[in-house]
Amino acid sequence: MLQSMRDKAKSWVTFVVVGIIAFMMAITGLETLAPNPNNPEVASVNGKDITRAELAQAVDQQRRVLLQQMGGQFDPAMLDDQLLQSSVLEALIDRQLLLQNAEDQKMDIGKAEIDKLIVSMPQFQQNGRFDADRFQMMVRSYGMTPLQFRDAIREETLLQQLRAGVANTEFVTAEELKRLQSLEGQTRDLAWVMLSAEPVRQAITPSEEEINTYYQANSNQFMTPEQVVVNYVVLNKAEIAKGIDVSAEDIEAEYQYRVEQLQQQSGNNAHVSVILIQTGEDRTLDEAQARANEVVAKLQAGTGFAELARSYSDDPMTAENGGDLGAVEPGFFGDAFDNTVAGLNVGQVSEPIETDFGIQILKVTSRDQADVPSLNEMRADIEVALKQNEVDSLFIEQTRQLADISFEASDLAQPAEQLGLTVLTSEPFGRRGC
Repeated sequence: MLQSMRDKAKSWVTFVVVGIIAFMMAITGLETLAPNPNNPEVASVNGKDITRAELAQAVDQQRRVLLQQMGGQFDPAMLDDQLLQSSVLEALIDRQLLLQNAEDQKMDIGKAEIDKLIVSMPQFQQNGRFDADRFQMMVRSYGMTPLQFRDAIREETLLQQLRAGVANTEFVTAEELKRLQSLEGQTRDLAWVMLSAEPVRQAITPSEEEINTYYQANSNQFMTPEQVVVNYVVLNKAEIAKGIDVSAEDIEAEYQYRVEQLQQQSGNNAHVSVILIQTGEDRTLDEAQARANEVVAKLQAGTGFAELARSYSDDPMTAENGGDLGAVEPGFFGDAFDNTVAGLNVGQVSEPIETDFGIQILKVTSRDQADVPSLNEMRADIEVALKQNEVDSLFIEQTRQLADISFEASDLAQPAEQLGLTVLTSEPFGRRGC
């Protein structure tokens, strides 16, 4: 089914996606999605406010775009902040006017079509199929929840419909078409003559006197650059490593340490399912808590978690998969989420918790098990690593010894003998290295 959706996706899908991501990264943060008395509006477009925070974020994003486009040639000091703010504010106002115009003309897109559009986006696909984990990660990296991203998709699609409606009214007059055809059918006749310099060059035979005179006048052009030959010694880490012995006990101890690290890291990754009760303008915190309590009651009555996720969760991408969020690393969804997951056994369901995304009910479905290689599989790698740790300190020490001995010695024979090095001789080379 997903492949069919992708095959039916139109070429403007990519345009919509890129436009949404660029715009939302420029002006959207979670903190700007709720009313804030300390975030006064800088403009009002037919009752729709544009806040100071939205403007500041859009200006900052525009600076980043200029820096990326101009690279080292961009001088921030030359940028007129007042002019930049004015330009960005006009762009935000224009966008809001266009959205309002599209809504006034009864333009809209259904929720099912938006979901199909999201599923078809290559940014959220892994191995040619829609990946819910990738979707969750990327959307949250934009500073949005899945519902907010769907709203952004809807707005950008409305703008695309409006642009297409205007573009499709374009027409060409018969006279314009005639001139275009005339231009496309024009031809040019070209002619040229090639003169070869080789016959002229062959006909010129300078005399010995002329050659000698030119040489004397331009002798500097024929000088061979000065060159030197040097003796040198080389301190090589690879050679130092050959003289280091690593005991079997050290290899065993390092192996046990790495096994413990693997087990700890894999044990921290839990596979979690979630039921999200969204809060915001459409639902207060108390209403969300009441809805969550209703879900808990049905769980206790024996209704399956996946079934309730499909019915109650406001996160459409995980809801259709029974709430499956996939493997979750600590630190991604906040402390409240992490602490709750850490305290759950496999198969256990949490009480409703309040997070940045709303009220959530969590279930740990599994925990990753460490895939521990055998000692024989890791022996060579461990031996190289242990030698490398010791090589670094020995290399620094021998470098100091070489400098001290070389300072007092008249040539390289003494430092080479004391450090077991070989004196090498270079090929002749000049100031330019050749």
